[in-house]
Amino acid sequence: MARFVAKSLQTKGIKFKCKLCGGMIARKADAADHIADEHADELQAFKKQKMPKLFEEPKKVAVAAAKKISFAREDILGKKRKIQDDVCDINFGGWAKKEKPEPPPCMREGYEDPNQQDVITAPPWLNQPVPLSHDPEATDTEKTVDQHVVNAQAKRFTSRNILEVKRDIVRCKLCYKTFKSSPETEKHIIDEHREEFDKELQIWHRFLHTMAKRQPPFGWVCKICNLFFPTDNSTWRHIGKEVYIRREDRHLDNWKEKEDRWGHETDQECCGDGMNVMGMSIDNVKMMQESTQKEQERENMQKAIKDASAAGCADEGSSDSEDSAEAAAKAGQKKMIDSF
Repeated sequence: MARFVAKSLQTKGIKFKCKLCGGMIARKADAADHIADEHADELQAFKKQKMPKLFEEPKKVAVAAAKKISFAREDILGKKRKIQDDVCDINFGGWAKKEKPEPPPCMREGYEDPNQQDVITAPPWLNQPVPLSHDPEATDTEKTVDQHVVNAQAKRFTSRNILEVKRDIVRCKLCYKTFKSSPETEKHIIDEHREEFDKELQIWHRFLHTMAKRQPPFGWVCKICNLFFPTDNSTWRHIGKEVYIRREDRHLDNWKEKEDRWGHETDQECCGDGMNVMGMSIDNVKMMQESTQKEQERENMQKAIKDASAAGCADEGSSDSEDSAEAAAKAGQKKMIDSF
């Protein structure tokens, strides 16, 4: 309607003029009433031209008649399901039993994928860089703290492996060598027993990786005291400072417990011949094996002596029964007298 009024109304001049009949209209708002009253046919022709779908007859959709449901006895019992002739396996109700589908090849017995490799999940402390070895963002103060921690670890390792026998005799507990002073022994331990010191450092690195947990979006957290830090290096530095410098009770007790447990894991593993002795060291198991072997050799030797003496007694039995009995008595064996 608005489009037809705008098309049929002339707005030039003071008044409004209808283009269809030339009549004058005082207001623009009265143009719609004028068109509807005087030019209804032209308006319908315009609508039919612009929107012909409005004048098309709607398509009649065939509506299926609702099926009448009967609950009569004859209607219900009279219905029978059609059974197909080609279906041989029929269950109750006329339903055919479906065969179970075969599993895919990857789920069948005896299937082995040649390209499949064993998935080995390494613990977090293995194949990891050494903590605090490369920290480009560390300040001078933090580097000083790291150096103090390393010195404390070396001092602890040397003091645990030094035994002062006398004033001028100091023994190394690792190789049992004696020296004249403690500083000389410490230098010997650092130079000659680097491998043992590296094993202790590996336990320390495992402790650092275990106790530092990444917890986004906050950063890293210390599992012992639940303090958050922005990086893993700062968390490891915090643990080292609490254990070796401040010697805080919670961190120190946790480190001693883990070190004692992880350090003796190798002693409780298999001893090489299938024997697994829990609670005993490898050295004690080796000593038990050596004693068992010596005892077996001793039994074999005694058995050989007994066999030799028995053979000698059998040869001399025909000559003199009394001598053979006396020889058997000397050998510690009992012998029956056959002849008198």
